[in-house]
Amino acid sequence: MNEIIVPPKVKEAIAKKVARSDEAFALETQIKELRKGVAFSFLILGRLFKRYRDEKLYKLRDHTTFTSFISSVGFRRPTVYDNFIGTDPQVAKNMLIWAEKRKASSKKIAPLKVQG
Repeated sequence: MNEIIVPPKVKEAIAKKVARSDEAFALETQIKELRKGVAFSFLILGRLFKRYRDEKLYKLRDHTTFTSFISSVGFRRPTVYDNFIGTDPQVAKNMLIWAEKRKASSKKIAPLKVQG
């Protein structure tokens, strides 16, 4: 059979493209894993904000209003109510179930090594 001769520059270009593709896949995988954590964190934040508000714990920290407390920790009132406290309980329950299933089934991903 005839052997195909591939010029070194072409081999190098192919190797670089494969390496970049592997890097892209690793980054995409990390983004997807972190997304799961973000969804779960939103639910935890919602529970914490709700308890802080319902039990008026902000008053023990020298805030006259819950809104004042929200601002002091770097959030805006609409963000807290719309994204955290105001989450539909059934949606929150489904998200928790989903997050726990994904957490249980996901493999640990090694940190991406960045070449510099």
